Amino acid sequence: MSDGGYYAIKGFEFQIDKTILELFKANDTTPVCLEQIQDINTNDYVIQVKYKETKKYTPAKIKEPVIQLLNEYKASPSKKYYLYCYFNDVEDEQRTLTYTEIDCILGNKKDDYTKALKDGFAANFELHFSETFQEQFLKAVEAIKKNSSCSNFDE
Repeated sequence: MSDGGYYAIKGFEFQIDKTILELFKANDTTPVCLEQIQDINTNDYVIQVKYKETKKYTPAKIKEPVIQLLNEYKASPSKKYYLYCYFNDVEDEQRTLTYTEIDCILGNKKDDYTKALKDGFAANFELHFSETFQEQFLKAVEAIKKNSSCSNFDE
């Protein structure tokens, strides 16, 4: 029996919580778009969100979202690009990547992109490993509570 549906729904919930945090982080005049360019975007940045609760991190596991963001960068190099993800063996941290690390992630697709493009992307890309699902959920609830008339967690 597969738990694919459970993890897919949990991944959507994880993305929604991240979106809530981005909405409350933005100022009132910044439009935050959902599922337009990627999972979340503004005029200044693009975020791809991945939740891999049962997976251990390897560069190959982020290949597809990095390719999506690299292709977006090619079309709009003035924005910042973020891959926000959770893997069960990586602590909450942010990383910038080198050209060599990007090549490692791209694997057999590395020759599809020029060195100049990958260097530019590396300068505008951050890999964010997130806290746990529960920790992010509690932050999202706290942001809603702080920015609304709710007076407690249950509301």
